[in-house]
Formats: sequence, structure tokens, C-alpha cells
Amino acid sequence: VSGGEKKRVSVAEMLAAKAWVECSDEISTGLDAATTYDICKILGETTRTRHTLRIVSLLQPPPETVALFDEVILLGEGRVLYAG
Repeated sequence: VSGGEKKRVSVAEMLAAKAWVECSDEISTGLDAATTYDICKILGETTRTRHTLRIVSLLQPPPETVALFDEVILLGEGRVLYAG
């Protein structure tokens, strides 16, 4: 099983849990940009459908992926650089 497959299974497990608030830490590590986009798109769709809250951390996501989020907070050295 590849690292990308493990990551997708982990995301699927989170979706099956149906929690009101879900935190996802660096779900894009080891994945290509297209897969990261697809996963974030699915996460956003399920979040809207279930009326839940999802907190996601990503390391250097491409602009297309960032555009999927309703709100973004950029951090640098523990400080908020942008929120909106």
C-alpha cells in the first residue's frame, strides 16, 4: 500500500465518523497537487452537506486548492499573517 493510498483511507475513515468538528493535519503530505485538490473538494462538499466544521492544515497548497476553502488563515512562525 502506497503512502497516497494510506492517506486516502485515513480521509475516508474521518468522513465515516460523522463528527461535528473534524481536524485534518497535513493531509496533502506525499500527495500530488491533483489528488490534494480532489480530497479537499470532497471534504468541502461533505462539510457543506453535513453542516459541520472542518479545520485543515496544508503545506504549500496550490492556488486552486486554496480557492476551495471558505476561510483561510495563513501562519508564519506561530503568528497569523492573513485571515479571511
